[in-house]
Amino acid sequence: MQITRIERQKHNTERFSIFLDEQYAFSLGGVDVLYYKLVVGLEITEELYDYLMDEVLFKKAREKAIHFLGYRARSRKEMIDKLKEEEYPEVIIDKVLDMLESYNYINDYSFAESYTKTRIKSKGIGLDRIKYELRTKGINSNTIHEVLENLTDELEIDEDELCLAKLKKRARDETDLDEGDKRRLYQYLLRQGFTYDIVNRCFKKYFSDDID
Repeated sequence: MQITRIERQKHNTERFSIFLDEQYAFSLGGVDVLYYKLVVGLEITEELYDYLMDEVLFKKAREKAIHFLGYRARSRKEMIDKLKEEEYPEVIIDKVLDMLESYNYINDYSFAESYTKTRIKSKGIGLDRIKYELRTKGINSNTIHEVLENLTDELEIDEDELCLAKLKKRARDETDLDEGDKRRLYQYLLRQGFTYDIVNRCFKKYFSDDID
């Protein structure tokens, strides 16, 4: 394997993309490029390649992942996306994720459970929206179903009450609301993750009549 190109990255000028035999291989910081004397034309031995992957890239990717987790818990997909942004090779990302999951630092069930509790308790979001948000974070349908089924009983979730609380907070003074205002409120509640049936019941209770 030969280094055929070394390019400074545009979004992070302190890192360089290394190309082996005209194919992108990995990225390293400028200090590492200098320390390991990586220059165009250098033949990379299997020994050096393995060392760079296992002792340099893996350790740096692992540290970066733990740094990301220091801000908040993340799903498997979120962590993969963050490491891809740092341009770590797929084989390194897979190795880091295996390590994180082995220590339970990444656990999609626990993540989905915690995320759902937070969205319900702090924001009063409806379950349909929570399902959508979890899917965008890479949580599979079976996990979402299991988490919501368990939490519905544990938290004694009453979506009608959540919806009504949202409506009360948003409407404030119903005497000043015309039909246009009501329709906007109706659409708002749908966007908050409540089904048509729930919103209709909520409106009927709050305004003493339904809307089409």
